[in-house]
Amino acid sequence: MPRPSKIDKLPVELKNLIGQLRTNGATIDEIMAKLREIDPSIDVSRSGLGVHVQDIDRMVESMQQSRAVADAIVARFGSEPDTRISRAAIEMLQSFVMKVMVKKNTDEMDAEELNQLTMAIRNLSVATKTDVEATSKIRREMTEKAAAAAEKVINASGAPDKAALVSKVREQIYGLRS
Repeated sequence: MPRPSKIDKLPVELKNLIGQLRTNGATIDEIMAKLREIDPSIDVSRSGLGVHVQDIDRMVESMQQSRAVADAIVARFGSEPDTRISRAAIEMLQSFVMKVMVKKNTDEMDAEELNQLTMAIRNLSVATKTDVEATSKIRREMTEKAAAAAEKVINASGAPDKAALVSKVREQIYGLRS
């Protein structure tokens, strides 16, 4: 583990200020000037600050990419609120597992890493099964509600053989057998 940099040793408030200034578009020189303005005795080099700022930029970019991916995944799965989040989580976990498997050959993994990967795959299977079951349940409930609404309308109409009409609607439109 590398030893902490001078910036890592700064008080949390100053590190937060550096992050906030960078997020607002401040340059390294502007951040250095602000730090010197706050406390002229701060012993931080420009290159050290540059490395720290690059780390901040990488984290921000990574978070933005993750957010964009999550938004795209959620948008792709439609408007079912109960399943959108779980599907997004499943997609992210699948992506993570694939990245781990691509980056590291399983021969290079120790027992702990293999166990964690196995647990992640198991959890992914359980999450996928749960999501499929939840989606099926929602669809079944929606279909039954629609069939009940159609049945109500048919019964209110003056059709001569209402039972046959209801049965036909349930079977041909909704795929339900009476």
